[in-house]
Amino acid sequence: MVTEIVSTKQAIGADRRAIYYLGIPRLVLMENAGRNVAEFVKAKTKVRDKIIIFAGTGYNGGDSLVAARHLFLAERKVVVYMVGNILKLKPETAVELRIIHNMAIKIKHVDKRIVGKRIIEELKGARFIIDGLLGTGAKGKLRSPLKELVEILNLVKIPKLAVDIPTGLNCDSGKVMGEAIKADYTITFKALKKGMLTPEGKRYCGKVIITEIGG
Repeated sequence: MVTEIVSTKQAIGADRRAIYYLGIPRLVLMENAGRNVAEFVKAKTKVRDKIIIFAGTGYNGGDSLVAARHLFLAERKVVVYMVGNILKLKPETAVELRIIHNMAIKIKHVDKRIVGKRIIEELKGARFIIDGLLGTGAKGKLRSPLKELVEILNLVKIPKLAVDIPTGLNCDSGKVMGEAIKADYTITFKALKKGMLTPEGKRYCGKVIITEIGG
């Protein structure tokens, strides 16, 4: 089977085709993506293991919130850190955030006050970190507090999994946009992204696993 390699534009186009041509709701695609992430992390962890999930306000964040729900139901100790302006949540991501809030999953918000020694303390005892901050469409250098958060996450010796592509890595060029998550694993959806194949992209993606999300 030939592995497909796509650009940012092609990846976004594939999502739009699934939603608008095939008629698959974005929430269904998000559910499938997040469940794939959760299944992988479940296989790498045990019941009651602490898993830290960093979620952004976009669709990538929504995928990671779905993963949080499934991992919580699998009896992992899940803590979600939201990064970004909650008022700018994508509608589907807002739905997923409301669900995990109703399930009493622990949710915290990352701002400049928590980045530093405090976030390092919060990471103690964690068995896995999920990066659901930024996805394939992200452009430009990371800004504070995201930049500082990524720097700290790269210092800790905890396995890290990136959802679709590591935060801060350009999907097309494979270049680091100032700072980027250095993942041990990247679960990407439908196809490899061009930037994953460059020497720098390979270093930051770690082991890449391609999964299907049904569209």
